[in-house]
Order: sequence, then C-alpha cells, then structure tokens
Amino acid sequence: MSSLYKKKRAWSDLYESEMNQLATHLILENNLMNVTFTPPTYREDALCGVDQYIDIERLKVAYRVRKWDAHEFWRWGFTLRTPHELKRVMSVKADGPDYMLYAVADEHEEGKIASAALIDLKSVGFQLNQHPEILREAEKSDYFVDLSYGAFPEDVVVGMR
Repeated sequence: MSSLYKKKRAWSDLYESEMNQLATHLILENNLMNVTFTPPTYREDALCGVDQYIDIERLKVAYRVRKWDAHEFWRWGFTLRTPHELKRVMSVKADGPDYMLYAVADEHEEGKIASAALIDLKSVGFQLNQHPEILREAEKSDYFVDLSYGAFPEDVVVGMR
C-alpha cells in the first residue's frame, strides 16, 4: 500500500462517523431500505419477553468525501474512478455497492461534511449501459470520469443534504 494512499485514506477516515450518520439519515428518509416486523411465537413472547422481530435489509454503501474546493463540482455532478470502479458499477453485479454517499468536506471544520448526495449506483450502471452517450460526453482522465447528474435520463440522486 502506497504512502499516498495511506495519507488520503487517513484524511477520509476523519469523516467516517458523519458519513455513517448522513447515509443512515438519507436511506431512512427516502425509504430505501426494507424493514420487516415479525411477531414472535407465543412461546418466544411468554418465556423470553420478545415482542417483535425487526429484520433490516442489508445495503452496501460506498463513501466519497472531497475537499472543499470540489464544492462547485458537487453541485452538478460526481466522479467515479476508472477503470475498475466504473467497470464494477456498469456490471451492475449484486456484490458491488448499492449506493454512494458523495460528500464535500466542510471548508473550516475537519471531520464535518458541508453537503452530500446519496447516489443510486445500480441506476447509474443501468443507465450508463442503456445510454452509452453519457460516457462518451463525460469528462475523463486516466483515473476518473466526471458524470453530470443531468446527463442521466432518470434521476440517480436519491437524497441530498
């Protein structure tokens, strides 16, 4: 593991706690997770005091936090890493992340998030496959592709803060 990666990872880890809170809030606020309530058996209720089972669907979320200078870019789009991340998103495999919380760090307070968008990566992958012109028209570098929210026919942002 390179020292540059370790340095960048250590910086982004400072935001993990707030990213967890934001992801939870946006997922619940936008009803993106299935929650099922199942009553216990008579025996479980009478002997164990269980009143309800709550089963929560497992979701996978990728986090991206950008420095404050990316704030203007965040308003109109998001970035995927190339080639591996882009390829994984476009494969729409079940093992990849369901959502990406794409956030911008606060300008003045380290560890705080200024703004964030929760992006449906399954929808991104599906739409990139259905509309290859989105990628053809996107800005690309060797390591990143910048995707405009407006380039997608159907909204890929499911929540914002």
